[in-house]
Amino acid sequence: NGMKAQKQADLVHSMNILTFDVFADILFGDDVKELASKLYPYENTDGSTEMIELREMLIRITKCYLSHVFHPLCHMFTFLKENGLVNPFKRDAKNAAEFKRAILQLVNNSKEQKTAYQIFSDPNSTQEEKLDEVCGIMLAGAETTSHSLVSCLYYLNKYPETLKKLRQELQDNGFSKGTAFTEACTMEKIQSMTYLACCVKETFRCDVVVPHSFAYSALEDIKICDVPISKGTKIRIDLTTCHFDKDKWLDEYTFIPERHDYESEYYLKSKDAGKKPDVYSRRTFSHGMRSCPGLSFAMLEMKIAIAYIVT
Repeated sequence: NGMKAQKQADLVHSMNILTFDVFADILFGDDVKELASKLYPYENTDGSTEMIELREMLIRITKCYLSHVFHPLCHMFTFLKENGLVNPFKRDAKNAAEFKRAILQLVNNSKEQKTAYQIFSDPNSTQEEKLDEVCGIMLAGAETTSHSLVSCLYYLNKYPETLKKLRQELQDNGFSKGTAFTEACTMEKIQSMTYLACCVKETFRCDVVVPHSFAYSALEDIKICDVPISKGTKIRIDLTTCHFDKDKWLDEYTFIPERHDYESEYYLKSKDAGKKPDVYSRRTFSHGMRSCPGLSFAMLEMKIAIAYIVT
């Protein structure tokens, strides 16, 4: 509404809401109406309790847990966080428990058996594991996809020629003002637009939402690339530096979607300059068994949202 009225709007928050609504519709189907109609208690930093919608609670909880990464107590006295002994860890754990309780109540009362209900019907997992699975999906996608959407719009605004080229591709595929978006937007069209995909990939390269992986602990003394790692050492994988490796990328600090199009002149120019990015030159979603399962969903949501906004 703020954008329609040409007023200042918190685009990240708006995209967070959009992302939550998409996740909720996929996970809960028709039950999403019940989810959206209720208010739930949320404890604020000043100790007061506020009744808010579940999607707003998810957005706040996600931001709180992301802030833990940089909280000094989280690194100096890890047991305080792990056991929720002091704030903000104690308060955030309480709010997270309330969020889980609300999701569990929704699923227990669910009549929709083609969505999240299937996850909770898995006999090989405990109820806590199933609940963590659903909440993990929602938490992981709440802040990340919305941040990337806003970043992409920022770069498109910064580079008008790129925006012009993207709009032309959208128009060539039936996306234009005055045309019903839902009629023009089909899976085949979205997936066929090369430049749209390149813009999304370049956004992921230029602005990595999560700078490193989760921490992994060495279960025994090991060596990786001749580097000794003692048992108990926590390891995080850097997901950012490789995106700006001058040996892999030409003009590494510039937003250039064409670098991902193998038929573009820029790609050939980059190749002639000896720049040959490989699979490990892109780590936004990590790799292998521990890679982010949300890659396909994030790409698709990004493409659809950008097509809608740019059109």
